Amino acid sequence: MGATGLLHDLDYERYPNLDDGHPRYAIKELEARGNPRELVRAVASPRGLHGRPRETPMEKTLYAVDELSGFVLAVAYVRPDGLTG
Repeated sequence: MGATGLLHDLDYERYPNLDDGHPRYAIKELEARGNPRELVRAVASPRGLHGRPRETPMEKTLYAVDELSGFVLAVAYVRPDGLTG
């Protein structure tokens, strides 16, 4: 599910507070749109929500690369052409 990596931070810019914001809004939206449970669980996995262990390879991978993906995005933003170059 390649979409999981793209969608896991979809609410971060608007709701960055990890205590009551991100990723709770994303999870609600993904559930409301009928996305597969595996995707929704994986989106919750980097934050360890609901006290569940990370079980699937997708959940473990997303947890492992979550901070790295933010770093890559930050580096892209400071390039002369930003994300478009």
